[in-house]
Amino acid sequence: NGSVAGCDSVITLDLTINSNSSANINATICEGETFELNGSSFSQNGVFNITISNAAGCDSIITLNLLVNPIAQQNINEQICEGDSFLFDGNEYSNSGTYVAQFTGSNGCDSLVTLNLLVVAPTAETINAAICQGESINIEGNSFSSAGTYFINITSASGCDSIITLNLVVNASTSSLSQVSICEGSSYTFNGNVYTQTGIYTSTLINSAGCDSIATLELTVNGSIQINQQASICQGDAFTLPDGSTVNASGVYTVTLTAAAGCDSVVVTTLSVLDAINQNISASICQGESFILPNGLEVSQAGVYTSTFTSSLGCDSIITITISIQDAVQIGLSAENDILSICHGTSTTLTATGASNYTWSPSASLSSSTGENVIASPEESTIYLVTGTTGACSGTAEITITVLPAPDLVASPQVNSICFGESAQLNVSGAESYNWSPAIDLSCTDCPNPIATPTENIVYQVIGTLGSCIDTIDVLVNVISVPASIEGDTSVCLNDSITLIASGGGTYLWSTGDTTSQITIAPFQTGYHYVLVNVNGCIDSAAIFIHVRPYPFINAGNDTTIYPGGSVPIMVEGGGYISLSWNPLTNLSCGNCPNPIATPEVSTTYCVTAVNAFGCAVTDCIKISIDSICGNLFVPNVFSPAEGGHRENDCFRVYGADCVESMELSIYNRWGEKVYETNKIDACWDGTFRGMELNSAVFVYQLKAKLYSGENIAKQGNVTLLR
Repeated sequence: NGSVAGCDSVITLDLTINSNSSANINATICEGETFELNGSSFSQNGVFNITISNAAGCDSIITLNLLVNPIAQQNINEQICEGDSFLFDGNEYSNSGTYVAQFTGSNGCDSLVTLNLLVVAPTAETINAAICQGESINIEGNSFSSAGTYFINITSASGCDSIITLNLVVNASTSSLSQVSICEGSSYTFNGNVYTQTGIYTSTLINSAGCDSIATLELTVNGSIQINQQASICQGDAFTLPDGSTVNASGVYTVTLTAAAGCDSVVVTTLSVLDAINQNISASICQGESFILPNGLEVSQAGVYTSTFTSSLGCDSIITITISIQDAVQIGLSAENDILSICHGTSTTLTATGASNYTWSPSASLSSSTGENVIASPEESTIYLVTGTTGACSGTAEITITVLPAPDLVASPQVNSICFGESAQLNVSGAESYNWSPAIDLSCTDCPNPIATPTENIVYQVIGTLGSCIDTIDVLVNVISVPASIEGDTSVCLNDSITLIASGGGTYLWSTGDTTSQITIAPFQTGYHYVLVNVNGCIDSAAIFIHVRPYPFINAGNDTTIYPGGSVPIMVEGGGYISLSWNPLTNLSCGNCPNPIATPEVSTTYCVTAVNAFGCAVTDCIKISIDSICGNLFVPNVFSPAEGGHRENDCFRVYGADCVESMELSIYNRWGEKVYETNKIDACWDGTFRGMELNSAVFVYQLKAKLYSGENIAKQGNVTLLR
């Protein structure tokens, strides 16, 4: 500008533009409280914008998100029995009434709990009852049959005690007994009933107490008494009957009298007239013997002899005996083949003749004590006696059997064990001469102590002779063979394990010091491995040659990082292999080459396995990570749908999600109800729930995201919906 003097005038303006500021405040109060902000009080749910001047003198907008938590109230109605108590707010209450307790709820606000307590008193009931003897009464599942006072505790419908008092009276039943006797053909009337048979009759009536009154009749009907008797007399005698009359002939005689009870008494007598007793007996005696007759006389001649006696009835008894004479018995006795001498431990057959039946003694060394032929096996020289009988006559004979000594062979030992290729000294004693068989692998066959060198198990039999008697014994020679062997792979990769199994023995000793039949080793060089096999002291050995194979050498390289969509060559170093294989094959240019190109979409670890000509395999891996250039994830805290006039922020979404591989977004209202969820990265919530627009309110969001780099992110916060 021109100055007043007409010269240049330069004016310089330094202009500073101070920006407006904003802030969000999230606050929570309890119902009935107020929130003070910049001189204003707030007590309702909602979002409030307050404009104040900041330090620069410009507008500063404070957005208040206020949540008012309600005061919770709860009523508890409880009932207890008298004498019980109820625990409430740390206190025990035993009287009916209303009690109030104040707690702090999960939202930090007061929670009022009101207890309405009712105390129920016990109930009582009295039952007076009468029953008859033998009956019972049932009260609440309990049975009572004796007089007395009973107290029964039960639980009432309210769950409290209820006492029932039972006063029980037991009325007795009455009874009577009448014992009556009548004669057969008569009758007796009892309680209006007519009875003519012997028996016990009962009538049941009701007494004054209402219980049974039992009248019992024991009726006896006396019949005409009849006595049957048997009597006998000798020929010519007489018998007197009960009425005083006499008879002398056989027959049945009936006499009627009067009994003490006034009824008829009949006596029936069966009379027998006995003749003289005659008995005929036949007897036989051996020649030279005598027979004593019943009258005591002794006779030795054949004939008929008569003896007369008086029987127990007083009548004559005549016994007639006819005697005959039987020839005497002559017994013959012989031994088998007429040999009267046997060797100890052998037997012979004895044969008797001349009779029908035979009895032998002593019977201890005989096959039987009876019979015509028996087998004798005496331990020493013995005299045998045989008694033969034919009818009533008998005879005896005896024979002497001489027992000769027999050899008693003893082998020491009787069982011999040798290792294959060795010999055994055999020994036997107890005889004068010996004969061994078979003669296989024996140093002699007629000596008591030959040397045996068999190649397999064998049983030798020895026959020993002493005089004319012999004995035999078996001698066993066990030949122990030890077929030692080893089974297992003969080739193994270096540092790998291999299992060797030995067989053929009872115990084992390996060159490694192990003593089991099976061992597992990891040999570090090629060579032999040995085992000693022992069977009862016999030892054999076996060996196996094991080749230890080397591994190939490979190196897949160092781990590396690429950007999404990039690729990287993998260079495998090493040698000594015949094949390669990669895993996984995803996004690799080849699966069996040493230098594939990898183009992974996500971070991936590739492993290569090399195998040499011996089958030994080795594996090495390389990790290729994906690194994304990611901005910071931004989640807004307020949005307004399009009809609110803010089209640039008309829905709720996550910003800066270019490097997000996957995510889960959930939104909840202030009551914890889920109103929205999605796993789509570019999804946007328009403020609706179940097709309806929601009113302005504060919501809570939860975000879980996984980045391409493998990083996991979790965020949580509030978002305000404005309309």
